[in-house]
Amino acid sequence: MIDCRVWYEELTVTYFGMRKESSSVTGYSEAGYLAALSGTIRSSSSIPIKFNIILYNRDQNYDQNSGVFQVPYSGMYHIYSQLNGDEQTNFDYHIRVDGSAIIYTEEYAQSTGTDRSATVSIVYHLEEGQKLTLTTARSNLEIFGSSSTVQSWFGASLLYAD
Repeated sequence: MIDCRVWYEELTVTYFGMRKESSSVTGYSEAGYLAALSGTIRSSSSIPIKFNIILYNRDQNYDQNSGVFQVPYSGMYHIYSQLNGDEQTNFDYHIRVDGSAIIYTEEYAQSTGTDRSATVSIVYHLEEGQKLTLTTARSNLEIFGSSSTVQSWFGASLLYAD
């Protein structure tokens, strides 16, 4: 079993380049979060998905009970997600800021006998206090999760503050 906290720390250092001591803005923590699903769920249209395994949440701004990340600092964020499902799952989901979609993805199932996944990554300016969520466009999507491996996840990292 992979220790997801170590995985995320390595990911943020190697891929996102985040290190407090190398931050361009002194005094800001490594704001952001990464959360995953502990088990397979069925989605509800336009209701935030509640990622309930916290892999990283340094400032405690992600609420796993509501599925909402409240932006702690204005600045540019890298927002990323991946959802996995079975071969019959058509993924169409939104990343939303204060209820308005900022990016949308569609991945249509083809009976190939393999699981499906849809990944989104965007760099976007967020203002302090805004609320970031991930919602599906349709109800009843089967989204895979697991307590032992990271299958479906959602996160954001502050790249630099205003």
